[in-house]
Amino acid sequence: MTTHEFQEILDDFLSSSRELLEKAEDGLLAVESADAALSAEDLSGLKRVFHTLKGNSAMMGFDAVARAAHVMEDALDTCGAGDAVADEEIVTLLLAAIGKLSAAFRSGEVPEAMPPEWEAALADLSRVASEAGPGRAAAPARDEPAGPAAGPGADDAGSRALGGRTRSLRVSHASLERLLELS
Repeated sequence: MTTHEFQEILDDFLSSSRELLEKAEDGLLAVESADAALSAEDLSGLKRVFHTLKGNSAMMGFDAVARAAHVMEDALDTCGAGDAVADEEIVTLLLAAIGKLSAAFRSGEVPEAMPPEWEAALADLSRVASEAGPGRAAAPARDEPAGPAAGPGADDAGSRALGGRTRSLRVSHASLERLLELS
């Protein structure tokens, strides 16, 4: 394979990966703005996106991206029991992880080794997903309220992903780029 041919394949990989991440982000933002639980259709589509990203990345030798996509795909197994509050923290953490991966793909500098900021985001996602268990339907066993009702400064992974805020306004990367082009 020539250098030119490899560069074409790499460019296609980067482009398709950006599209996959944008599709996942748009889907999660839609669920978040609807303030609803992830439906079976939402889950299926998101799992397909992360599964495709995982396979493409592994095939191209980007093991850090493949591992990240694997963690994100696995985290979806804890969603879909019809509990919007229970799914909210996973959605927040998935969006944070997507943001980190998207930044690398937009820059064209996809790391081969797992960056520390990815490790931290994925560790939070894995921890929350493992605490939730597959298809959780029961309310949290804690005495304090979960999610946004926990109030400002709540010590949960979703709040940390939002920089300590309990509420945020989310705009997809594509929408933000369009807005910036208007100025």
